[in-house]
Amino acid sequence: MTKADKINLLQFVTLTGMFINPVDDKNVVSFIHGYELGTKHKCGFSQLSKQLLTDKYKINYSSDSWPGQITRLAKKQSSSWVTTFKRVALEIVADERHGGLNKPMKDILKKRILSLIRRVNPLGDIWFNDSWIEEWLSLCLVKNIWFKQLWTDNEWTIIKSIDKHVQADNVFVNKSDYIPTPELVKLKEQYDTKTSTNR
Repeated sequence: MTKADKINLLQFVTLTGMFINPVDDKNVVSFIHGYELGTKHKCGFSQLSKQLLTDKYKINYSSDSWPGQITRLAKKQSSSWVTTFKRVALEIVADERHGGLNKPMKDILKKRILSLIRRVNPLGDIWFNDSWIEEWLSLCLVKNIWFKQLWTDNEWTIIKSIDKHVQADNVFVNKSDYIPTPELVKLKEQYDTKTSTNR
């Protein structure tokens, strides 16, 4: 997998809706297969997925290939197929055995996560809804060392706290108007303060 492949895959994972519609398992698989065909199978994403899912997650490889492995892992983790795919793809791209993430790659992921934090608004935001939670869970792999290393200590403390609220389903005051909880708003304000003082 080349640096260009990694950047292309990161852009696909972070901005999936700009590449395919609807965003679902069939279209994701079609995109990946088409991309691999375009690289004459040098990208190797399918093989790397198979290895990661088999070795780390102990998900058996079968006739349904790596998409089937994603299906079984998603069920095991009570997660959606797309969220599980994105998390697996990020692990593959960030793997140090394949060169890890360079600065432009880190910037792609950080930029998208920062856009999610900016959507936390006490007055509401058109993009702050159930899909916000899904995207947060897809991109914020807080248990991975490489993910922690993307952030300063102050940023990391806040990112981790936001993630705890997301995991506990403490995101909206109520789901009828998708207003963020006061705790989430406070964390967003803390993040803004910390980043402005670091500039």
